[in-house]
Amino acid sequence: MRAHWFVVLILLCGCDADRFLSGQWTTTTAIDLSKLGLSDSEGQSVNIELNLGHYGQDVVGVTRFVATEDHNFDALGCEPLDELPACPCNRIDGTFKSSSGKFYFDLVNCIGNKFQTVLHENGDLLLGIIEMSGGGELEVEFEATASESELISSDKICEPCD
Repeated sequence: MRAHWFVVLILLCGCDADRFLSGQWTTTTAIDLSKLGLSDSEGQSVNIELNLGHYGQDVVGVTRFVATEDHNFDALGCEPLDELPACPCNRIDGTFKSSSGKFYFDLVNCIGNKFQTVLHENGDLLLGIIEMSGGGELEVEFEATASESELISSDKICEPCD
């Protein structure tokens, strides 16, 4: 009986290491929409929110572009904004490579452009680079803003606009 509990304890401890990306991560600094190919003019910024589930090497979830408090527009949701199309969210289907400690996924913006994104853990932060489609790189930093247990069902689902 003791051997069974020992095995269960080892399995439970091992799962946490394979799930550290699970939860909600939000950029620590707002990103100008023009850098993401979502606006021709500068001045409108968003935070990128990642709601992730981490299962071994697989990382899945939803990304949202959330308006910052210092700008007077709503989060990019189902109502188009100026020249921006409706964009409630996009799905994430990524890979975590334990050998390098890096998380790879394509960040897709509201008009379908894909940006290769590579993040790695640095304490309580995810640091990384978004490779821009026109060349160049954008350094990003995400902080954990909610644990997996704090996420609600709607955080984990990307429903298309009607």
